[in-house]
Amino acid sequence: MDLIWRAIAEDVSRWTGEKPPWLMQLLFMLAEGDVIHLDGLSREMGGARERIEKALQAFAFAEMMDVLQPYGGPRRKRNYRKVIFLSPTFRWALHTLLFGGQREDRLEAALMEDLVGMILVRATDRSLISFLDGKAQIKPDFVLTTGDRPVLIEVGRGRKSPQQIVAYAENQKISYRYGLVISPTFRKPSWNRKNRILFLPFSWFLLV
Repeated sequence: MDLIWRAIAEDVSRWTGEKPPWLMQLLFMLAEGDVIHLDGLSREMGGARERIEKALQAFAFAEMMDVLQPYGGPRRKRNYRKVIFLSPTFRWALHTLLFGGQREDRLEAALMEDLVGMILVRATDRSLISFLDGKAQIKPDFVLTTGDRPVLIEVGRGRKSPQQIVAYAENQKISYRYGLVISPTFRKPSWNRKNRILFLPFSWFLLV
């Protein structure tokens, strides 16, 4: 936590003009989940949306996190963002202070997404990585833009099936190049030819 506080007090606060306690409160709220609604978060924090966006930019500039835009072009980029902590230990430390040993399943899932998101951002052009926003409860976690058709990526702890990708793509009329499902429950890679989905062990993906 000392490292997080020092980054906020010495860098982020100076860049944004915000006081460290307000920035720390915002960081705790970001650590609770991944996808945020900017207007809703602004109301909860009691500040203008521009303050939130400026703070997110500063957190990203300090290399504490990356902030992904929604998939779908400029018309989709108004309200939602997805936060990826570039050091999963940051989320772990903040989450542990908030909840202690509770919500461990939720934390583990979030840490896995952080790791996958961090690798995707570092291994590709970050402008190619986005996420699927909206109200659907079941949807893939990341989108990798590849030409005219994207790759849909799902990350999870439990046993995964192709349905999360297939059902969402059909409902939203997305023609995807192929799907990638990453989970520690898989012992080896497998390929679902019918739905063009690769199932990959989480440990294998970490080798990228």
